[in-house]
Amino acid sequence: MFKSKKLNQEGFASLIIGLVLVTVMALITVGFAALTRHEQQQSLSKELSTQAYYAAESGINDITHLIKTNYASISGNSTVISNNNNQNNCLTTSDFASLGLSPTINAANGVQYTCAIVHLQTDTLDETGILPDTARTVVTDTSAGLTDLKINWNTADSQTGTAGSGFPYASASTWNAPGVVQLSVTPLDGTTEKRTDLINKTFTVYLYPSSGSNTVPYSAAASGQGKIVGGSCSNGYCSANISGLPGGTHYLVHMLMQYDKSDVHISGSSGGTAIKFSGGQAQIDVTGQARNVFKRLKVSIPIGQGNDLANYALEAQNICKRLELTDNNTQPVIIAPTPDYDTVNNDSCDILN
Repeated sequence: MFKSKKLNQEGFASLIIGLVLVTVMALITVGFAALTRHEQQQSLSKELSTQAYYAAESGINDITHLIKTNYASISGNSTVISNNNNQNNCLTTSDFASLGLSPTINAANGVQYTCAIVHLQTDTLDETGILPDTARTVVTDTSAGLTDLKINWNTADSQTGTAGSGFPYASASTWNAPGVVQLSVTPLDGTTEKRTDLINKTFTVYLYPSSGSNTVPYSAAASGQGKIVGGSCSNGYCSANISGLPGGTHYLVHMLMQYDKSDVHISGSSGGTAIKFSGGQAQIDVTGQARNVFKRLKVSIPIGQGNDLANYALEAQNICKRLELTDNNTQPVIIAPTPDYDTVNNDSCDILN
């Protein structure tokens, strides 16, 4: 009679445990490899995105320089530079060459700007990121006699409240609404301007965020100046209107922002028909590329001398400041102060006498 022997299964259990451990380690290795590839791809995508952004920015800078240095020669070339917003075709390779532009930045890595759309006539005048106590000035022509202006402005700092009845007495520290726009509109005759004409034609209003009436009629009379006009606001976006402008096609628009960093967009109409602005701003829309990544930038740039004056160049408090604007000359002439009182020129800036 034979005795049965028990099978030793200790080795089999060790084999199963080993297989499980190998599988787990393999899965961990695969996971780490996938994570590494993902991080590498993210890093590459970020780098390409940055390169595409800078390519688009290079295109903006190239075209800005072109407009500022050759505006007179290209302003009539509607086949290359779009003079209306109905034309949205990208400049071609031959267009870039004819304008002296080199869109390729790094051919080996495929970095270039591939599309550029330029409008010298625009539907709006756009000023973005205007800081408190900062001014912007635009001198512009219109495609028809301007009778109405619509001013849209919105907070750039996520402020969505309204000024309420506290304006204009609220302090900056408690302000929780879009900014207040001090807006001045001056009709120009487009040829010669005299100092008295500029004074008598300028209309200044203060547009503040509210929920009330948002329309004010143009008035050049002294009694109509400095009106406080409540703009119609919702979720940080406000609008107001100036009606009854005297027509004409040449205007100066001056904006001074108060309280909050804001963006301002101005559109115009002539008897209810939308008009276009020219000579004051150009809109540039450029797409940059780095391999298979694209970035698109759109900006408005000033044309001419509208923004050359420093903030508060025409304003002063408790100090003497002289800025001369002669008849038939709209370019400012800065007069240097003299150490002694000038009886001939009636030097009112002499604080020693």
